[in-house]
Amino acid sequence: ADVLGVLVAGGCAGVLAWTVATPMDVIKSRLQADGQGQRRYRGLLHCVVTSVRAEGPRVLFKGLTLNCCRAFPVNMVVFVAYEAVLRLIRGLST
Repeated sequence: ADVLGVLVAGGCAGVLAWTVATPMDVIKSRLQADGQGQRRYRGLLHCVVTSVRAEGPRVLFKGLTLNCCRAFPVNMVVFVAYEAVLRLIRGLST
């Protein structure tokens, strides 16, 4: 595969991964912060429902843009490095 294709695939994979993970990360962070003072949430589901009712469904994707700006270049490099190591191993084993 060409390097440009691997770079784009890696970047897109990172963005997709954070798109899936961000709602869980937002709820985890809210539950962690809730333990620091007066408790607002009774549990995971209560945190999700309360947050969405108060701020709308977009609340689950807070920070996604910043995470994607970081994930795209990081995953580009990871994918290219992974492909390079695979080629190196294949070259050594033949």
